Amino acid sequence: MPNRIFYACHAISVNGANVAGAQSVGVTTTFDLEPVFQLGQLQPVDVMNLAPSVEFTVTRAITNTSGTIWNGDFISNVGPSNKNVCLGIGDDTSPLLSSPAAAIYSTGAGISGATYNFPVDGIFTEEITFFADNKQLGGGCGGVTLDTTSKAKTRQHYGGGAPALVTGAGNLTNISISTSVSREQILRLGSFKGVHTYANLPAEVTVEFEVSATSTDGVAWSQVGSCASPTGGAFNKQDIAINICGKTFLMEDCKLSNVTYGGGDTGGGNATITFTYTTYNNLTVN
Repeated sequence: MPNRIFYACHAISVNGANVAGAQSVGVTTTFDLEPVFQLGQLQPVDVMNLAPSVEFTVTRAITNTSGTIWNGDFISNVGPSNKNVCLGIGDDTSPLLSSPAAAIYSTGAGISGATYNFPVDGIFTEEITFFADNKQLGGGCGGVTLDTTSKAKTRQHYGGGAPALVTGAGNLTNISISTSVSREQILRLGSFKGVHTYANLPAEVTVEFEVSATSTDGVAWSQVGSCASPTGGAFNKQDIAINICGKTFLMEDCKLSNVTYGGGDTGGGNATITFTYTTYNNLTVN
């Protein structure tokens, strides 16, 4: 076993393929305890383990040579519980994790969250969370091959796609896309482990744009007549397709849900405006 675990001696794989560009991985195990009490006694009679679960959270850099873990439309990503996720751990004195000696792994995992960040002052990242109803320990996962040629995507790899309301308000400085999906276990009598995990839908998808303000936020409305609905850029549905030079992040039927203006105080900072758009069960990455 290693004397310590740091970035060069552990790695994550999904369905047997190493996650290229991985920046961090976290594993959270939850035991779902249920205390049993009885009348006339303060202390519990027993504390039951009902439905243990585990989550793997993986953050990766988006590069010119690797794809994204989330690929395709919303339901094809969150619907199945068919991912095998493995955290391999190896020798801390080896320059390359070619043969991990130990592992934490889960079978039949499903995606329970996704976040994409496209900042003006850093690398573009993808964060995916997997949920599973089993956790196993054993031998190592597949090893890592040497990569010294991949290029991380940064601000010049944004190819457009922000709504006109956003681009008209200032200089775009950050985009984030996120969704969180609650996953539930189907249990049955006679079996401790669940028989299936499923995505509890609907799930909200948000895309947030931050600009360094050069104008007002451009959002205004007035009284609407009887039997009429408000119209205009702040109220109409729209499709948002973010182009990241080789990948397109499409969210259809988005509606503006929040606009926040702030900053520009006496400390010398610039005023910023944040626009948040919301849709449901709708995120396609191609």
